[in-house]
Amino acid sequence: MALYKPELTNWAAQCGAEEMQHMLPLTEADRVLEVYAERTEDRDRYSLRRPDVLYREQELERALVKALPPLEGRKILEVGCGEGKWLRQLIRMGAEPRNLSGIDISQSYITRAAETLPPSVNVKVGNGVPPATA
Repeated sequence: MALYKPELTNWAAQCGAEEMQHMLPLTEADRVLEVYAERTEDRDRYSLRRPDVLYREQELERALVKALPPLEGRKILEVGCGEGKWLRQLIRMGAEPRNLSGIDISQSYITRAAETLPPSVNVKVGNGVPPATA
């Protein structure tokens, strides 16, 4: 587990504690981005050519079709949308692109989502946690 926390780097450097930077704790967002980076090395992990992945995806789709009410006219936000796979699936299930939004902490994932989704789908970089109010 990595323990580097970027916002504390300047503080550590100012204190002359460069050797301690590797010991600073990660934020949850940093940890997730680190996991994302590791996943890019194994793109076949989610390939539909793998029978286990294909079966899991089909089962999940069947469950969603059964569980979800009609999607027409509903506004939907997907937190952790990644490259937009489920946003595309929701469109296939009847959701209107203009009513869909996605948020993810990875800029590269959001860029790919924006390239593959209809332009009326709103995708943004963010962590899904509302800002604190005073």
